[in-house]
Amino acid sequence: TCKYQNTPYSQWFSANWSTETDYGERPERVEAGKFIEALPLLTPAELFKATEACQFQEEARRKVCVAVFRHVQRLRRIYIDQIPPTQAPPRENILLRGSTGVGKTMLMTEISSCLSLPSCSVDATNYSETGFVGEDVVTIPTHLLKSERSKGNALIAETGLCYIDELDKITAY
Repeated sequence: TCKYQNTPYSQWFSANWSTETDYGERPERVEAGKFIEALPLLTPAELFKATEACQFQEEARRKVCVAVFRHVQRLRRIYIDQIPPTQAPPRENILLRGSTGVGKTMLMTEISSCLSLPSCSVDATNYSETGFVGEDVVTIPTHLLKSERSKGNALIAETGLCYIDELDKITAY
C-alpha cells in the first residue's frame, strides 16, 4: 500500500514539495542567473533589425520580436529581480502559420542566435501522443536541455525557445 494513501493530496503536496520559487544559492540557480544577466538587452526594434535576413516577413518579425523581448524581460524579472514566477507576466506561445518556404524556421533560428538563448527545432511528424509510433511528446524539452547553450542546466534550458515545425503535416495524416 502507498504510505500516503489516506492523506489528502494537498496535505501531502505541501509537506513534501516546495511551492516556493526561491532556489537559494544552488549552483544551478547561480549559473542560470549569470546566464540571464549575460543575455543582450535588445529592444524589439534592435531584434527586428538583427533579423533582416528574414526581410520578407515584416509583420511576423515584428510580432515575434516583441514576444521574444517580453520573454527576456520576464526572465530578467524572475532571475535578477527575484520576483516569483506567479507575479511575472505570463509566458507567451506563438503560432506561426504559412506555406512551406516562407521563412518560419529561419526567423526562429535568427532570433535565437541573436539572443544566445537555448533553442531547439523539432519536427512534429516524428512525435505521437503516446510515443507508440515515433517519439513521445514529453521528450521535446530534453532537446532544450541537451542544447549547447544550456550546458545541461535545467534552469537555463527552461529559458529557451522551442520551435515545433511541420505541424501542418500532422493534419494530413
